[in-house]
Order: sequence, then structure tokens, then C-alpha cells
Amino acid sequence: MSSRLPGAATRTPPCACAALDKAGGDLDRLPGNPRACTKQYEPVTVSAKGSWRGRSAAWQKTYPNARVLDAATGPVFRF
Repeated sequence: MSSRLPGAATRTPPCACAALDKAGGDLDRLPGNPRACTKQYEPVTVSAKGSWRGRSAAWQKTYPNARVLDAATGPVFRF
């Protein structure tokens, strides 16, 4: 797993890969890190494209703000 964002680390931390393993590669099933978040609306859209265990994968979702994104996806989108 790697990031193509300018200034982002080129490799994703092992904890992100562990979260994906736990979810079976299904980004909608990530365990995340549930917590209270503000209701401020500043939408953030994230996407992932590549392969998981030999299968093509593409995913995109919009969250109401960055804190909700982090709570839902845990370490996966922490670049």
C-alpha cells in the first residue's frame, strides 16, 4: 500500500495494512476508531484503487469531515 499524495510518506504504516487484513480488504468493513466527532460539515472524499490479494479493487466515499473519516477508517488514510 502506498500514497501518491504530494508530501505524503511513500509507504503506509503496518497498522493500516493490519486494519485492511482485519476487514478482509473491504474498506466498508474497517474497524475504525469510533469516537465522538463534531457535526461541522467540511466534506472530505477519499478513494483507493489497486488490488487486494490478486483482485482488482476500487473504492470511494465522502465523509462529513476529516474527524469522521479518521474515526471510520482508522489508520488507513493517515498519510
